[in-house]
Amino acid sequence: MIKTLPRAMRAFAFAGVSFGALLAGEPALAQAAASDGHTASLEEVIVTAQRREESSQKASIALTVLSGEALASAGVTSAESLSTLVPGVKISFEGAQAQVYVRGVGTFAANSLAEGSVAINVDGVYMARPSGVGGMFFDVQRLEVLKGPQGTLYGRNASAGAVNIITRNPVLEKFGVEISAAAGNYDALNVEGAVNLPLGETVALRVAAQRARHDGYLSDGTNDQDQASARVKLLYEPNDSVRLILSGDYADIEGRGPGAVDFPNVVPGHPWVGLDDPRSNAVLVAGSTAALTARGVPLPVAQGLAAQAALKPIDYIDYAPWGVSANLEWDLGWATWTVQPAYRVVDGSYYSNTGGFAFIDDEDSRTFTLENRLGSSGDGYSWVVGAYYFDEDMNYKSRVDARPFINSTSNVDRLDDQTWAVFGQASKTVFENVRVLAGLRYTKEKKQIAGSRVDFNAAGVGRPGVFAGRASSDATNWKVGLEYDVAPQSMLYATASTGFKAGGFTIAGSSILVYDPEKLTAYEIGSKNRFFDSTLQLNVTGFYWDYKDHQEPHLGPGPGGTVTFLTSNAGSATVKGFDVSVVYKASPNDTFGFDVEYNDSKYNSFLYDVNAGFATSKSTGCKIGPVHAVVIDGVSTNVNTVDCAGFQLAKAPKWSGTASYEHVFELASGAAVVAGIDSHFSSKIWGGVDFIANQRLPSYTMTNLDLTYRAPEDRWSVMAFVRNVENKAAYTNAFEAQFVAGLVHASILAPRTYGVRVRTSF
Repeated sequence: MIKTLPRAMRAFAFAGVSFGALLAGEPALAQAAASDGHTASLEEVIVTAQRREESSQKASIALTVLSGEALASAGVTSAESLSTLVPGVKISFEGAQAQVYVRGVGTFAANSLAEGSVAINVDGVYMARPSGVGGMFFDVQRLEVLKGPQGTLYGRNASAGAVNIITRNPVLEKFGVEISAAAGNYDALNVEGAVNLPLGETVALRVAAQRARHDGYLSDGTNDQDQASARVKLLYEPNDSVRLILSGDYADIEGRGPGAVDFPNVVPGHPWVGLDDPRSNAVLVAGSTAALTARGVPLPVAQGLAAQAALKPIDYIDYAPWGVSANLEWDLGWATWTVQPAYRVVDGSYYSNTGGFAFIDDEDSRTFTLENRLGSSGDGYSWVVGAYYFDEDMNYKSRVDARPFINSTSNVDRLDDQTWAVFGQASKTVFENVRVLAGLRYTKEKKQIAGSRVDFNAAGVGRPGVFAGRASSDATNWKVGLEYDVAPQSMLYATASTGFKAGGFTIAGSSILVYDPEKLTAYEIGSKNRFFDSTLQLNVTGFYWDYKDHQEPHLGPGPGGTVTFLTSNAGSATVKGFDVSVVYKASPNDTFGFDVEYNDSKYNSFLYDVNAGFATSKSTGCKIGPVHAVVIDGVSTNVNTVDCAGFQLAKAPKWSGTASYEHVFELASGAAVVAGIDSHFSSKIWGGVDFIANQRLPSYTMTNLDLTYRAPEDRWSVMAFVRNVENKAAYTNAFEAQFVAGLVHASILAPRTYGVRVRTSF
């Protein structure tokens, strides 16, 4: 790696020097731009990605920021929409479990034991369960997407990055009401409202709510939405030194839930035919080599294909996440003390059918977190130190059913996770315009699990087991870097940082298999710039990631020759490439945007075991090793080792990006008409890690159009929109159908949608 790194970064170092040279001529160019009438400039964007307020242009991290209005205008009501807004990010769902990937690093979560690689935080509170993120995308002030390991300031499960959802706070001594409503095809309705109530000179209350629904985008009714959410925030600010915010939120998430489609398409030219559609079920039944459980109700093994074909689907999702938190900021003069306790509950269940599999999950998670930190910044320095505590108690029931070979039930009566961490990060000016930064975090984690399980073999005979185990681990993460202000609005930086995703348990009969944490070390060189009186923003980042102990869920050998889902430390990978982001305010009425990412990724090693005979040239594109025996739960089982080294990382497009243009037509009345167009593109991806031909999902370009009338003083507005104008199929994930050679089932984004959105405030 030491030999490779300089070659990977040399071009970006040269680019940084070139930017520095360009700055020498900037004043003259800026003067020329001003003389051409460029009186408008780009707004400063303030973020808290590094646990302090700063300009996004001064944060030495790869960062994408989306305003709340931008999210609302794009119709974002759930996490998967970020796949078309942020290059290099792919998000899909298995039931309620969010599968979030950044640059190919993520988690193929299929049950409640999974840990995430991307930390999702709402108002600074970590969302431990990916199933608890739904219903959070309303009354948002901004969203921050941090690419790369955030092990120092965010800790565990931020190995690939972090997503920060920052919602709007109450405002003192100001009454305000905001209402918006959008309606469109697929019987879509999204109503959102917020009220800001002053309750005296030092207290204010903000109440916000949302109702979002639409019919299923897939022909079987799945990929629908049916959720209601509410949030209450109370602000108490007795003086200029103390600020306390109390917050509570609740969501009710129902419906059929996420679905999938056959790939290649069952009906050519019709990508949105769902798996529970009779046409898809017929393909599964006709191509099956065994009496599978059809999509719908789990069947006894004795029932055959004809009975399965007649079943009706029963996919559903039913979750009610809620939480309370507090955030106290106290200016002590020499530092600001921040204390943030939070308690969250995720309670719900889902039933999902994918490729002959029935996934049933019922979870009850209760987490308590506490972050306590001190921080300060001034002329030439900034620092933050803190301590963090995380405690989760969870129990859940799950069932995986794809008979005759794969059938198991698990009852986890207890899953306890306690994590402690201490951390610090600081930057200091050492020479004129040159700063060094360093950070360190130590994490200690203890987990316990106990429960029961039954694994069924092909004859339908169950093998019961009782399991109990514990595991502990610790990690030390660090970050070092250098920042150089080439000019007042241009910065070069270079950083090296680490992150990790927690280890965990996978269950085989009465045995507890413990997999280790995965680790990622990242090297980054970047340049952030504003030119021509802040009308042009140009940011460039080069990255090199060293990814080790990769955790991969997969079908593997269970006790007594059964087949089960396991998670293994499968190997290592290299991820390298660059990001280029451009925003150009060509005139007060014209704004261009362009953001592209290039990602050259490869698994350097990738090994896992499967039951002997399950891996064939039709089921995997990887190398298949000879049969050998392993002992699982005290029983010898024959397996093959599958070797997938050399492939591009799954869900990591080599090229992805967005391009946009907005023009404002000013009217004599003071009103305005705003026309916008944006387009997202992605090259081909591997949708899964079987690496068969049909898991190579196609490239796509997806374009959105909108036209908005804004009343004078922006008192109200009406927008007409069309999203995915091309009606292009954009796939984000692909799972191989068992027992049907070459068939995969893919997650797919929305087809063409259109509608009208109205908004008012007073």
